[in-house]
Formats: sequence, structure tokens, C-alpha cells
Amino acid sequence: MATAFPRRMEVVQRQTRRRGSTDDRVWATQNDDRVVAVLADGAGGVPGGAEAAQLVVDGVRELCRKRAFPSTPQGLCALLTRLDEDIHRVHQAGETTAIVVVAAGGTFIGASCGDSECWVVDRDEHQIATADQIRKRLGSRRSRPVHFGPLVLGERRVLLASDGLTGHASPAKLLSACRAPSLEEAASALVETPRTSDGSYDDDVSIVLLDACAGLSDSS
Repeated sequence: MATAFPRRMEVVQRQTRRRGSTDDRVWATQNDDRVVAVLADGAGGVPGGAEAAQLVVDGVRELCRKRAFPSTPQGLCALLTRLDEDIHRVHQAGETTAIVVVAAGGTFIGASCGDSECWVVDRDEHQIATADQIRKRLGSRRSRPVHFGPLVLGERRVLLASDGLTGHASPAKLLSACRAPSLEEAASALVETPRTSDGSYDDDVSIVLLDACAGLSDSS
């Protein structure tokens, strides 16, 4: 379900599972006058991916609870660097990607590492805000988080996605889905794009989709 925020802000979270449980974690909240969203894709094939992803979400939630969340892109990078060390110290935790985004006052900032992506989509074009990120994951003690923004929200949607989405569907299909009339329709269409011909998924899919306007479609 979509969660309404002030200034016509809306956020939708969706997840699908390839099988059993998922190593992905997503979370979004309103913190004062800001929207904070986080997506973490725990590394599969090695132990502790889910635990690492959960530690990212827990760290973000705890700072929001304390009203001590970073308000600059550089501060978000410092947060991810600290989480890298925290995760590495937890014996049962593996590695995870991470994207953290803060939207407020008509703009947004973010920081990321790994291979999850943040796309900014309007009616005619799109931008991959995480294009310069470094793929070393949190928990490796080798991550180098990269920040982006501030970027103008305007009549644009912001998509946070695991590589289960961006690595298994064409950009054209993702953009078409993202431009659906409502945010709920867009989220539903997005998680369907990587589905295989037999109805299954090759990877877990997790998204957070944020909209600060009425919608992108001409029919909206």
C-alpha cells in the first residue's frame, strides 16, 4: 500500500521472492519534514546477507528515531562507511548493497554502494543517480560509498531497486512501467517486468518508489 506524506509525497515499497525467504530489506518513513528511504540487497550465495541488509535498515531506523539523521550527501556517505565497519564486526553478518535517500523541500540526496540502483524518471527521460557508485559492498570493509544530489524532484519519480529488477529487465520496460498513471500501478508493473515466461523470478526483486507530484502519465 502507498503511504501519503506531506507536499503530495507518496512512497510505495514492493518485494518479490525467487524462492523461500529474501536477503533484501527495504524501509521508508517520514522523519520530521523529510522522507527517508533505504534499500539493502544482501549478498546471496554466501552466509549472512540477510543479516547484513537488516543491520543497514536497523541503523537507518535508529538514527531516524533519535532524530539524528544526516542532512547532507557527505553525511550519508559517512553513515554507510560506519555501517560497513559495524556489519564487519558482526560475526554472523555477510555483505550487502545499500542505497539511502532523503527527500525534503522539493529536492533529494542520497548515497550508495554495491550494484543496487537509484533512477530518476520523468515523462521524457531518465537519469541513473547511482551511475558512479563503487560495487564493493558494506560488510567488506572495502566499500567506498558515493553520494549524489541534491537533485530536484519536480515532476519526477525516484526509484530505488535491487539488481533483481535492473539486472533482469530492459531499461525500456522499466521506464514504461515506472511511468504508469499512479504510483501503485507503477510499482505493480515494475515487479512484473523481470518475471520469466514460466512465471518465476531469477532473483529477488525489491523496490522503493517515490513520487512528489500527481503522476507522470499524460492520462494522470
